[in-house]
Amino acid sequence: MCIRDRARAERAGVRITDLSAVEAARSVDTLVLAKDGTVTTGDLTVVSVDPVEPDHDRNLRWFAGALSKASDHRVERAVATLSARGRLTGVEVVDGMGVRGSVDRHPVRVGSPQWIGFEAEPTIWTTVGVEVDGRRLGSITVADDVRPDLARDVGRLRALDVELVLVSDDTAERTRHVAELAGIETVHVTGDAGGVVHDLVSAGRAVATIGLSARAGAALAVTTGGALGDAPTIDVDDCSPARVADALTIGRATAARVRRARTVTTVSYTHLRAHETVAGISYAGFCLNRKTRLLSNTTDPRGGSFQDPLNQW
Repeated sequence: MCIRDRARAERAGVRITDLSAVEAARSVDTLVLAKDGTVTTGDLTVVSVDPVEPDHDRNLRWFAGALSKASDHRVERAVATLSARGRLTGVEVVDGMGVRGSVDRHPVRVGSPQWIGFEAEPTIWTTVGVEVDGRRLGSITVADDVRPDLARDVGRLRALDVELVLVSDDTAERTRHVAELAGIETVHVTGDAGGVVHDLVSAGRAVATIGLSARAGAALAVTTGGALGDAPTIDVDDCSPARVADALTIGRATAARVRRARTVTTVSYTHLRAHETVAGISYAGFCLNRKTRLLSNTTDPRGGSFQDPLNQW
């Protein structure tokens, strides 16, 4: 890539380090996207806060958010956005259940409804219960954090004339819900993303994987993790549909410029050799014509044998 193309790509959060990735971007006709980190941010977000009593709403948010800051689990990270930090003591993360501890000397538990002791309303998302001082305050529901302007950005990918395939090992209901929001029709709910890629490649498709480590013969990988082995890779700041659309657009435009430059170079070289040939033929003709004129216009005044003056050149 030339300096101008590289600078343009880096401003868009795209890094293409070799021409093989550029050529691969030109040929790709299928994109296989992981659900988490592409059409979603990879994080969860709070979609519902349901106190047992209306006046419990503030305390529900405060105690649940403060205690959840002690856990690095995806669910608790989402709940932690509900409040500022509190003074925590005796914090314990209980595997498969949730987290418990004291917030400003009040014993608090945040975790699964079964652990807290109530039955949650049916939903495709994750609901946690909140208990303070031995009393249930309410429940909080978190869901996939879908990227803003998702349908528009997926439309940009579709405008590049590529088929979109969404893969996820999440539940079928969640995966299909997100796919519907994105406008993606082909969905695979599986833990074997590599198998999906392999089947597409075997069917003759030129596949790019987005946010996946499983390549299985894919022509191109778009990832935030840098190069995957020796395969063509485009490194991006994130794997959002908008960023991927930028990467493919820049890659294809660069490939077109490279091909035009090669064509111009080839044509120029051919013309140069043709001019050299014509010039050589013209010079030979000039010499032959001059020799003919000298022979026809020159006589030997002594009557002796004629000496060709061109033979002395």
